[in-house]
Amino acid sequence: MKYIKALTGAVSAALIVTSMIVAGPAQAAETIDTEKVSSFLSSAGIPNKDANAVIEKLENGEQLDFETNKKPVSVKTERKGDWEVTTETYPDGSVEMTELEQPLNEVSPGIISPQAAPTNCKVKGGSGYRSYTNCHVRRTNPLYNMGFKASYTIVQKGKDYIGGVHGLETKCYAGTCSKSKLNTTRKKETASAKATAKASTVYKTYGASSSRNVWLKLWVGKDKASITKN
Repeated sequence: MKYIKALTGAVSAALIVTSMIVAGPAQAAETIDTEKVSSFLSSAGIPNKDANAVIEKLENGEQLDFETNKKPVSVKTERKGDWEVTTETYPDGSVEMTELEQPLNEVSPGIISPQAAPTNCKVKGGSGYRSYTNCHVRRTNPLYNMGFKASYTIVQKGKDYIGGVHGLETKCYAGTCSKSKLNTTRKKETASAKATAKASTVYKTYGASSSRNVWLKLWVGKDKASITKN
């Protein structure tokens, strides 16, 4: 009888230890990467006080203003080197940025520019056209980062087109990303519609009961490339 009680106690202890080991990593995985969030907000020019308030909202499970129907307090589009960057700042200090890598200068054969070296994005022009190869398209906010590379051609007095997209990357800082997809939805511009490519992922904030599909689109048409998001 004593042997049975001792054996039962040992098995119970083993189960408790096992459950702790299994539960530990799962709980650790659902931790907001506050360092990444803080670093992004700082790079976007958000003061520490406001950045800390954004992180506190995340830790309390609250939605950030950029996720809601609230309008941004400021929208700024500027060129930073080879990038065209649009920054939307919201009342609570949350920020969302879209970035399109689009070099202004061509790279001569056999020469790699300082801008092209890190990303391998290149531009080549000819009579009535301008081609961009392996250029980044990005969407970044405190919750996730989504991006891909695109190759496309602007044809003056002709139909612009997307040559291909690849290298989809999604990184989540306060939740999970799943079912990520990337495809060219319309390869060539038509008389009524632009060429388009779309990246998407299903995002779910830690502890939330529901998820949502978020996407980033590249539009190429009317002699211009642009980005939209939902």
